[in-house]
Amino acid sequence: MISFNSEKLFEDFLEKNIDWLKAAISADGELFRQPRLGSYGVADFLLVAVERTHIPVYHIHLVELKNTPLSYKHLGQCARYKRFFEELEDEGLFGGPLIFNASLIGMKTFPTDCDLCFLAQEIDWLNVYETDIDPSEGLDLKLVSGWHKNNIGEADYEEFLSLVSHMISNEDTTDGEK
Repeated sequence: MISFNSEKLFEDFLEKNIDWLKAAISADGELFRQPRLGSYGVADFLLVAVERTHIPVYHIHLVELKNTPLSYKHLGQCARYKRFFEELEDEGLFGGPLIFNASLIGMKTFPTDCDLCFLAQEIDWLNVYETDIDPSEGLDLKLVSGWHKNNIGEADYEEFLSLVSHMISNEDTTDGEK
């Protein structure tokens, strides 16, 4: 796999190919590069769109790029940036509702059987993407999802189902004794 020498070069490339990025992550809006989010930090990209209805609806899409393997720190960074926008919304500074989504894009993501991937999967406003650069095919952006633990077999499921069945049958007999 080929990678960019720095996160800045990765940003430069995506900024020049912003229409491709917007389509790849299903986001739209005006691009802001390196916006300062108060004391919360500096985001890589924000895509901001305003849906003009009787009350404007603000769509904020954070794009955070990583040229290193993804870690808990990166999930925390996205959550910190989300909090910045929640505080602005709580203060009524938007004048309408805010819809926040984020894309965390890494050149190298995490192993699919570690707890970090399960945590990321449970954050409904966050999508994690893995990139790959091929000299002949260009940049590929792949949504990483559908994680599962390796080495779980039928016996594991049967044991769990037996436990649940036992719990339910105990509840039935306990309810009858009242």
